[in-house]
Amino acid sequence: MLLFVGGMGAAFAPLSFADRKRAVHRFASFGLLLTWLGGIAAAESGKLKISELWLIGSLVLSALTHGVLVWSVLKEGRRTRTVFIAALVPLIITTVLMIYRTTWARLLG
Repeated sequence: MLLFVGGMGAAFAPLSFADRKRAVHRFASFGLLLTWLGGIAAAESGKLKISELWLIGSLVLSALTHGVLVWSVLKEGRRTRTVFIAALVPLIITTVLMIYRTTWARLLG
């Protein structure tokens, strides 16, 4: 998770465009992959269903954050406050879902 968040921070840091692009593709992407694999392994070892709300939500929202990061480094000039917030908000919600592990039963019942 630290690689992913670090890559995200570097994507919006006052670095050269090439450095920001490298941070997203090398660090954030790799960090997200490791986070997903670790989460899936933890779910499997803990006998959790992969269809739980917090797992699905975490996967979708972290993919959204990553998509915004990749989009932000496809072209110079996309490092704005709005783009940063568009990447940060899903990441915060993902973190909340992972901490509180909201389940479908708790949400619906």
